[in-house]
Amino acid sequence: MTQTKTKAVEEPAKRVATTIYLDNHATTPLDPAVLDAMLPYLKESFGNPASTHSYGVRAQYAVDRARLQVAHAINANEDEILFTAGATESNNAVLKGVFDYYQDKKPHFIVSSIEHKCILEAAKHIEKQGAEVTVLKVNAKGQITPAALKSALKPNTVLVSIMFANNEIGSINPIKKLAAICHEQDVLLHTDAAQAVGKFPIDVKDLGIDLLSASGHKFYGPKGVGFVYIKKDVQSKITPLLDGGGQEGHLRSGTLNVPGIVGLGKAIELATTNADEQFWHYLKLRNRLYAHLVETFPDLIVNGPDIPELEELEALGDVTTIAETLERLPHNLNITLPSIDPAQLGHIYSVAFSSTSACSSGEVEPSYVLMDIGRSADEAKASLRFGIGRFNTESEVDEAAQLLARALAV
Repeated sequence: MTQTKTKAVEEPAKRVATTIYLDNHATTPLDPAVLDAMLPYLKESFGNPASTHSYGVRAQYAVDRARLQVAHAINANEDEILFTAGATESNNAVLKGVFDYYQDKKPHFIVSSIEHKCILEAAKHIEKQGAEVTVLKVNAKGQITPAALKSALKPNTVLVSIMFANNEIGSINPIKKLAAICHEQDVLLHTDAAQAVGKFPIDVKDLGIDLLSASGHKFYGPKGVGFVYIKKDVQSKITPLLDGGGQEGHLRSGTLNVPGIVGLGKAIELATTNADEQFWHYLKLRNRLYAHLVETFPDLIVNGPDIPELEELEALGDVTTIAETLERLPHNLNITLPSIDPAQLGHIYSVAFSSTSACSSGEVEPSYVLMDIGRSADEAKASLRFGIGRFNTESEVDEAAQLLARALAV
């Protein structure tokens, strides 16, 4: 009998060690306090929440506590929080679930042109199933304006899905104004808030959000777990993506990932407990990095909204007031370096950042987000995204700027 050989999984070739992590949009490191909270549910408290004995009761209590932690963080009710495997699942559940509910009426959906791929691909899927989909263009800052949304609404529009903030250029959409426009015509407003939750104040009631998606690993929680907020009176308008034992209010069946959910709850609690302090930490380090880079690369182009001066923001007072005026996430910096060869970006190993030109196949491909805000293909390929994190320091930011200048021979 012929045996099938298993291909060996080899370690990546050793390169210059990455010393500084500035790619916190892609994922964040697990906070040690989150790991500590999770460990009991990976070991002795391993019960299934669906079980009625003490192991199950203990697990269910942990899930209920995490649900309250999430609800408190975004000012929702606990029965409006459903746990998922992450924002990708949450986004698919919203678009496909709402379409399935309204499919006999040939429903109209609106999404922005720079949504995460999971929204754009889900929109293509429901369009093939019979939905009408409008992909709305953003302005030069990467935002959907209230006027643009208003003009795109139709009598059969049922859902508008506009991301809270973009994952590449950090542009923040005027969600409260967009939600008000939607509600004037009895249209649901969904937002993919994966990049904003835990880093930017979000109050779903004040903003008028009907549905919201997020992932734990974007705010120092574990990978493979997320949540979707679905307003109570909206839950009947979504057909479940998964059928089974009826978990999560019959909207998301499947055995719950208790350790992950516990970690997510702890992570969002940590983010909201120290929200103001972390907000200023992100802003100060982001602006410090920008100041270094613009001095080294005077021809650099900022992609997305302008970088605000700290003095101007401090004059506004508290973080909630500042957040109402902010157009860009506090930890985001995305720049184009017109004078460099994009090929050079693939050989910088000492600093972890995102070059928005590399796709999974290894081919060089310009970012659709940058192209949509007016960058040429060459400019898009010469772009860098930095995501400041909770554990970054001033000395790391200073060193990263020096390493980039050295690597790009400036």
